[in-house]
Amino acid sequence: MKLAIMQPYFFPYIGYFSLLEYADEFILFDTAQYDRKGWMNRNRVLKPTDGWQYIRAGVVKPAFRATIKDVQVAQDDWQHVLFRQLEHYKTAPYYAQAIACIEAGVKKPATTLTHLNKQTLEAVRDYLDIHCPIRIFSEMGLELGPVEHAGQWALRITEAVGGGEYVNPPGAAREIFDPQDFNEAGIKLVILENRLPAYDQHRPSFENGLSIIDLMMFCAKDEIKAMLNEFKTEEA
Repeated sequence: MKLAIMQPYFFPYIGYFSLLEYADEFILFDTAQYDRKGWMNRNRVLKPTDGWQYIRAGVVKPAFRATIKDVQVAQDDWQHVLFRQLEHYKTAPYYAQAIACIEAGVKKPATTLTHLNKQTLEAVRDYLDIHCPIRIFSEMGLELGPVEHAGQWALRITEAVGGGEYVNPPGAAREIFDPQDFNEAGIKLVILENRLPAYDQHRPSFENGLSIIDLMMFCAKDEIKAMLNEFKTEEA
């Protein structure tokens, strides 16, 4: 079994969904510390004119050093603000389909950020006909071996679920994971990097690495599926 583990992000970029496309199972690691400047409750889309802007899921101000699983969704008008920010995409060819997908993700009640992000990820996953199940780490009740440093969380979780391969995007995979640890456990450590292909944003210059929302606005599902598979893998 090929396993991917990521923190629960809010409508992340295409590389996140390449992991979902590649993996047999996907676990949201929600016991990590919440980072308000990370991607847990925000992402980037185009501005009405040039450049990009942040979109956000509203959250209740978390306690100091709160874990992701403890962050609560705000009961205010953040959804209204979100859809107002996306109105300028109305001239995009796949606006209606993209908005329907976004609504499917955010309109269902969710009290925690983890569950909201799981819903949004599943909505996009289903829209793109990806069949990988998504599970929440804090709800799995796994018995893990000793974790001596941050790079061993993925190893111990992979062992606990019986995975034979762990896949991660570049960056952390090269910085915190020790390939020898995985080799000794008989688990293949694979680095997956999406090529982030450019597409027509109906603008003179291309803004790279935006939320999957931007891609869904401008590209048909079969085009996005092809882009999901524009990745390279290497064994660490």
